[in-house]
Amino acid sequence: MRGVGPTFAAMLLACVVPQLEAQPEISWPDLIVRKHYEGFAAPVQITHAGDNRIFVVELGGKIRLIKDGTIQSEPFLDVSGRISTGGERGLLGLAFPVDHAETGRFYLNYTNQSGATVIARYGITPNPDIGDFQSEEIVLEQPQPFSNHNGVRLPLVTTGTSTWDWEMAALPVIP
Repeated sequence: MRGVGPTFAAMLLACVVPQLEAQPEISWPDLIVRKHYEGFAAPVQITHAGDNRIFVVELGGKIRLIKDGTIQSEPFLDVSGRISTGGERGLLGLAFPVDHAETGRFYLNYTNQSGATVIARYGITPNPDIGDFQSEEIVLEQPQPFSNHNGVRLPLVTTGTSTWDWEMAALPVIP
């Protein structure tokens, strides 16, 4: 079998590869990066509850709260006794549904002590800046075959009903 000759290959490339036109030079703005907060232990997520509070999820099991520009001394929630850590395991995600202000509910994704992925629903205490450790309701517990790649994203999307659709990598859809 004969190979493709250089002339034919050049003609083929001329047809397939679009001609690149000179692009105007882009003037990018200077960026300044400033450290606003420090002292977090292995932060894996930063999120909010639809208000002025910022929540920092730490792999080791704590959710730290930044309120009015100050890191609060007491964590929003500490589930370090419920999780396994190491590598890609630990407290991996936090999501607030759109009705959090009314219901006080929120959801966590973590790796439990047996290595399974857990999605759990929690509520808050009478102080909305403190999650209720005792209120845990396990929504899903999924055994994991390996200790890595256990993380999932927990964005909640309303479907117009009382149920929630969850978009999750490597986990089934929860109706």
